[in-house]
Amino acid sequence: VCGQTVTNTATVTTTTQETNANNNSSSAQTNFTCTTEQADLMITKTGAASVQYGSEIVYTITVRNIGPSAANSVIVNDPFPNGLTYISATGATCSQAVPNNGTTGNFVTCDLGSIQASKEKSFTLKFGTITPSPCTNGNVINTASVSSSTPDPVSANNSSYVTTALTCPVQNTDLSIIKSGPATARYGENVTYTLSVRNIGSITANSIVVTDTFPSQFTYQTSGSSSQCSLATSNTVRCTLSSLGASQETAFTLVFRVQDTPSYCSNTTVQNNGTVSSATTDTNASNDSSTVSTSLTCQNGTTDQLTITKTDGRSSVYTRERLRYTITVSNPLGTSVQNATVTDQVPSGLSILSASDNGSISGQQVTWSNQSFAAYQSRTYILETEVSDSVTDGTVLTNTATVGTKQATDQTTVIKIPDYNPPPYQPPYYPPVQPPYYPPVQPPVYYPPVQPPTYYPPVQPPVYQPPAYYPPVQQPPVVIQPPLYSPPIVHQPPAYTPPIHIYPETGAGDSELYADSGNQDQLQVIANGNTDASPFTTLFYTTMITLLALGSAGASRFLTGGGMMLG
Repeated sequence: VCGQTVTNTATVTTTTQETNANNNSSSAQTNFTCTTEQADLMITKTGAASVQYGSEIVYTITVRNIGPSAANSVIVNDPFPNGLTYISATGATCSQAVPNNGTTGNFVTCDLGSIQASKEKSFTLKFGTITPSPCTNGNVINTASVSSSTPDPVSANNSSYVTTALTCPVQNTDLSIIKSGPATARYGENVTYTLSVRNIGSITANSIVVTDTFPSQFTYQTSGSSSQCSLATSNTVRCTLSSLGASQETAFTLVFRVQDTPSYCSNTTVQNNGTVSSATTDTNASNDSSTVSTSLTCQNGTTDQLTITKTDGRSSVYTRERLRYTITVSNPLGTSVQNATVTDQVPSGLSILSASDNGSISGQQVTWSNQSFAAYQSRTYILETEVSDSVTDGTVLTNTATVGTKQATDQTTVIKIPDYNPPPYQPPYYPPVQPPYYPPVQPPVYYPPVQPPTYYPPVQPPVYQPPAYYPPVQQPPVVIQPPLYSPPIVHQPPAYTPPIHIYPETGAGDSELYADSGNQDQLQVIANGNTDASPFTTLFYTTMITLLALGSAGASRFLTGGGMMLG
């Protein structure tokens, strides 16, 4: 019908007689012309109303085909202004356009392909913002437009823009720390904590220090921990970082060893706290610390952690000879193991004689049940056997011991002792061979580790010191004073005292003595005694009369040895 005129006629009839048949029909004509396909594309762009310089802006662009035809080769152009930098696109194939001079310009082109009528396509564009210097608040307007190879009858809806206010950020540092770690841990195991530090502020933080305070049950392990961290005190670890830029993040790893299971173990919860600080002022202290709670459990280890070894110390053995096996079970971890079972499957050809530690013997199997192993403990079991005479020469005896999922095997080759050939001896003759006797092996004596001798540094000989020199003391000359003059003593001759004569009274019946001081006219009776008077009495009175007659000077000489004359 393209290029033709179409006539459409409508007619009305009735069974009743019609008085005017001229108006019973009506016709309409339509001219059909051939035109090209059209597609009315409409674009809508949305984005943030306000962001800080240094932040990102994400725009969402939606293109809808109102029709009536499909739109082919749909292209969206986004010329962005200065102050924005193109980062990426999501949901569409976009690229930053290259102008004719070969340099990258402020132009992003996105190819959306075809869009059917009544359909739409959406995608996002991400841009960064550049902080001006000096920083001033402003606005950025970003406009996107759409076009296609299909004619668009309406051009008014082919573009859309967003105005975003750009504000200068507040110059500050806001460090935050988040600590993570296990909620539970067992004694004797290692635990690992992670401290994540982020600078939420707008400027770089300098000289950052992260301090981690750990409980007394922990021991810091350098192996596995971050190299920037080291033990600061007995219960703190210190991690350092020179700087951390705005919006940047870093993490530190700390490894600790939980103490071995204590003798009286009880479940407990410990706190591990991390803090962050820097030389730059932090405007928000509420996010500068983080704590993790870890429950330490007394759950015992499993038998799978045990190790086992077995040996008889022999490579060969004779028939009828005893064979001793030594089984050693060790717990290499810091958690104890309870209710472990150790078994030993003895091969045929061996007779079980005894088993240490109350091992239960059943047929060719020995079992040690309900065995306990403390942290880092080893236990030794002894199994005594004897090689049967019926075992053939060259037989390899394989003995296997088991604990948990671990096994230990020992192999020994049997040497057959020939039978004794009684007379008459038939060649070859083999005298009876007695198996060598092996006394029971005593368990090894435990010797505590020898402590190295205390080191004493060699004694240095005394350093020779010359004798101190003392100058002679100058003494002032001694002046001899002449003796004081004393006048000579003149000895006066004693005064003359006439001798005293003692006379007995003549003609007296009693003997009476008289002292004569030289004056015969004066006689004094000094004694009047009987013929039996004591000679001492006579001497006493004689002396007293003499002293009275001599006076003081004479008496002095008499007493000092001058003597006394008696007549």
